Amino acid sequence: MFDNNFAPNPFLPYPNDSNDGGIGIFLNGKKLTFDVEPRIVNNRIVVPLRAIFEAFGATVEFNYAERTVTSKLEDKVVVLIIGDDSPSVNGQTVLIDQPAIIINNRTLAPLRFVAEAFGGTVEWNSATHVAEIHTNNNKP
Repeated sequence: MFDNNFAPNPFLPYPNDSNDGGIGIFLNGKKLTFDVEPRIVNNRIVVPLRAIFEAFGATVEFNYAERTVTSKLEDKVVVLIIGDDSPSVNGQTVLIDQPAIIINNRTLAPLRFVAEAFGGTVEWNSATHVAEIHTNNNKP
């Protein structure tokens, strides 16, 4: 079941918007690579949505006409609308302050929202610009 106890600002803070190419994303210790680099938008790390969902093992479906992305993993269903700040997890709306966006023909979504929607946790190291995602069964 989805945990509604998200902090009011459930995203990774970062001081500036940028695409410095230096943001490392790891999932359970494995470095992820993307065809569009993760970046900072409105002080939030955004990552290519398909790549991060598939790294979790989830399926991804796009509805281009409705500008929606639906991802499924086991008992979780996540639905995001491009540009909308209220995605849903298992039918429950979650407010986010950085909606999914399109950059270089790729949909990018807030990293922390995606990770937590599928039961993961995120640790951000501002000194190294590395975000480490741990799934429930792979926490350090």
